[in-house]
Amino acid sequence: MCTSLPNELWLIIFRFATISPSTINLQSFSYTPFQGIPHNLRDEALGVKSNLSRVCKLWRQLLGEMMYEDVVLLKSNAAMLRKLLQDELEAAGSNRNSVVRRICLPYSTVTTTRFTSQSTDVLEFLRHSPNLKVLVRPNITTDMHIVPSEYLVFDFPAEECPPLPSLVRLDWWHHNEATRTGGINSLINVLQEAPNLQYLSLGGDIWLASMRTSPVQLLHLTTLRLRRVNVLFIQQVCQWSLPSLKHFIVDTVHDLSVLGSFWARFGEQLHSVELGKSLRFYDNDILHVVLQGCPNLKELNYYIMFTSKASQPISHLALQTIRLHNHPNALFDATSFLEHLETHFTMYAQEDFPNLRRIVLYGGWDIMHDERYRQMSRKLHDKGCSIELFG
Repeated sequence: MCTSLPNELWLIIFRFATISPSTINLQSFSYTPFQGIPHNLRDEALGVKSNLSRVCKLWRQLLGEMMYEDVVLLKSNAAMLRKLLQDELEAAGSNRNSVVRRICLPYSTVTTTRFTSQSTDVLEFLRHSPNLKVLVRPNITTDMHIVPSEYLVFDFPAEECPPLPSLVRLDWWHHNEATRTGGINSLINVLQEAPNLQYLSLGGDIWLASMRTSPVQLLHLTTLRLRRVNVLFIQQVCQWSLPSLKHFIVDTVHDLSVLGSFWARFGEQLHSVELGKSLRFYDNDILHVVLQGCPNLKELNYYIMFTSKASQPISHLALQTIRLHNHPNALFDATSFLEHLETHFTMYAQEDFPNLRRIVLYGGWDIMHDERYRQMSRKLHDKGCSIELFG
């Protein structure tokens, strides 16, 4: 019977049963290696939560807060969501909007045409979500699955962004037309209202007219992720004050030289760098660029099949840990992968990395049973560097 277990245990079971990329991000405020970003607007586990809530009255009560922790805020549903929260959660003894942890806010929600220049319900929902932890502004192409592109019009100023003191994670995809309207559509304005931000991911190509000189100071930001940005966006970031920044993730980059200004501004304070699944890192000498630009780097993480070895010798005294993920790449078969892996292992076995102590492997590594793998890893073991499987 469903009453035979303590409520606390049921909540743990429900959490494990409804894990999804978006629910993982509800708890991801600090750096976690090789963590993806959800591409869906809605909570992928919402259907499971809804089905579980129909089992019995107790389960519906226990799942009440989980049902509304992750919401997609649209003009058409903002007022309805506020009403549902008021009716259901206040009846269960919870404060209205206090259960909302993550909000996905598409640009279509805050268009500013002459007919709908205000989004009162939407902004009120944000303003009365005191425990909001994660805010997502998705790629504009995602919006086009909701409304036709001709309705995404930004002609008038947007409403001001409300204070977001509880926000610790912001996943932002830049849209130049929306940015012109300011307020909730402006990255700079949102950052100025989120003083406790710890995790920031950025994407999009910023236009010169969209760059701002307004001061941005994020004292608690420890993790910065660049998904796909142009050189102007990097120059914009380099104007900010990020004294606590330690972890940097770059998913892809059109030209490695655009990172030069970033290394000059933040390279010395970085403790870890992660490279994404981009063939640009295979065609270019990204490892040399990273190691040269980050002299105090302690941890380097990358997808081994998408990253070439350094093409020229380089030494690094601070590097202690390397994490390798072997996400598949059609360029490699078993033989060519072993040859590619050996070039990396040989590089790290040299005296150029005197403090390297760990290599952690992510993904499936069946080749560990291959004699050629044992031979290439022996050099690292002899050096005092351990090789271990994650998990």
